Amino acid sequence: MLAGGLVAAVTLGGAADVMASSSKSVTADRGGVSESEAAERHDDVFKRGSELITPHMRLVGRTPKRTAAASKDLRDGIRLLDEALRWYPNNWSALWIQGKAFQALDDHAQAYARFKRSHALEPDNADIGRELMLECLEVGRMNEAVDVARAASDKTPGDAGLRANLALALLLAGRISEAGDTAGVALQMDPSDAITKSLVRIIDDVRRGKRRPPRRVSDLTSRP
Repeated sequence: MLAGGLVAAVTLGGAADVMASSSKSVTADRGGVSESEAAERHDDVFKRGSELITPHMRLVGRTPKRTAAASKDLRDGIRLLDEALRWYPNNWSALWIQGKAFQALDDHAQAYARFKRSHALEPDNADIGRELMLECLEVGRMNEAVDVARAASDKTPGDAGLRANLALALLLAGRISEAGDTAGVALQMDPSDAITKSLVRIIDDVRRGKRRPPRRVSDLTSRP
């Protein structure tokens, strides 16, 4: 059974970095509101929305339970960030946080859409690329997942986690041999990583015919 951490891409520190990077480079029609007032209104709803969502984010080593209260917080947070985005539509960090909220709600189509928009605005941010790749896998966009994961790994070739993500995308895209080679490199880069070890074992089992090739992320957490 694969460690559940494989499907949680971002650490708490990475999430904090994203949320501290609220971008306000483009302002929508303010309807007569001054730039400074628009910024103040944006910052208020951005902060409140982020604070509602953050405790319920799925992060490495943390998968909060989804209760009715948590779902309400997440949806209220999404609504507040919608308001922030009306003031500053190019706020990629607000889109990323919304993506994490929809991910926590298991609404993967909406999570994918938010991460896709965020990634288009900030293509060099590895945390956005990780989340977009995983949501591509959730919604069945396997080839796009490979492209996103490869681009992220190429930009940061020394990151073993990004290399393992590429191996995962290749595996679910049915490119077993390439997935095995890539996972092997990732394990050489970080031999102690339990998630990569589990991924290597799964790929080996597929190669030997001991388990069916996985087609969805959920297949990875089931026994052969």
